[in-house]
Amino acid sequence: MARLSRLYAPDTPQLVQVRFTHPLAPLHEPAPADKLNLLADWLRSAAHDSRVRVHGWALLNDRLALLATPSDKAGVAGLIQAVGRRFATRLEKGRVFAERYRSALLQPNAWVLPALIWLDRLPVQHHHVDDPTRWPWSSATQHTGIGPTAAHWAHEHVDYWKLGNTPFERQAHYRRLLEEGLDARPLQQLEDALFGQWALGDEDFLARLKRTSSRRLSPAKRGRPRSTRLPGPQQPMSPTAQTCPTRTCQSKQHTPVLPTHIEDNLCPVFCGNATNLAALRCSEKIIFGAHQGQAPTLHPLCVRKNTIIFSNLSASPFNGRPKNRCIY
Repeated sequence: MARLSRLYAPDTPQLVQVRFTHPLAPLHEPAPADKLNLLADWLRSAAHDSRVRVHGWALLNDRLALLATPSDKAGVAGLIQAVGRRFATRLEKGRVFAERYRSALLQPNAWVLPALIWLDRLPVQHHHVDDPTRWPWSSATQHTGIGPTAAHWAHEHVDYWKLGNTPFERQAHYRRLLEEGLDARPLQQLEDALFGQWALGDEDFLARLKRTSSRRLSPAKRGRPRSTRLPGPQQPMSPTAQTCPTRTCQSKQHTPVLPTHIEDNLCPVFCGNATNLAALRCSEKIIFGAHQGQAPTLHPLCVRKNTIIFSNLSASPFNGRPKNRCIY
């Protein structure tokens, strides 16, 4: 199966995550501060060089996650590549990311703040700390007003500014949201959109985004596409439905509907009765002869799909097409 292309839309925030091939430290060992500090510096520099406005970020032992609005289609990819190149030359040789980065487009005024809370609570979710503000390698300290101002380099999103009129109001409001965390439903929606690399928002947002996005925004329906009837006027066939002659059909009465031009091409030799067309869709085999006096031949009926298969081209309205073509 071909992999999906990058999902991008202008001026739309993206939630991004990429996993490291090898964790920076084993699960039960302390976080390597020197390595995480280097990665944080590289992330800040790469965001500036790639012209990506990072609204929130988190570095863990096994991943990098961020919420950002790129200035162009290649912005996020350039940021991740820049961090990966420095990672490969300074900390680890060879492949540094376990897979391609995953991203999801988020609707402003609805999903930006939940995404920030999800980001800043990642260290708590993975049992590194019990308080998000105690993890220095994330944007939680900036959003809550804790820590030195020099370390606050993220660009605050408009949704964060709406939390209050002053920095103290915004930080206090966000601190309460961070302590409460996310409910199970929005948490699952965010993670599903990120894992599937889709857009997350209401119908109006998705409709507007569809005009400018680089690919489809939601997963396609599973399974094969449903078959469609042939164009043309539809009319019911003989209203005098009769009992199905086979035992495979559970229904006793049948009122099949076929296009008029197909009914006109039906041979009157059908189960010995020209009016017995009501059993057409459920019979296992139909004695179906060609016009102009040709001998009748056996034609199988596709009971599961309610379709008829023509193998005699002279008796089929689809003359000149391959054999065994379904008329539905």
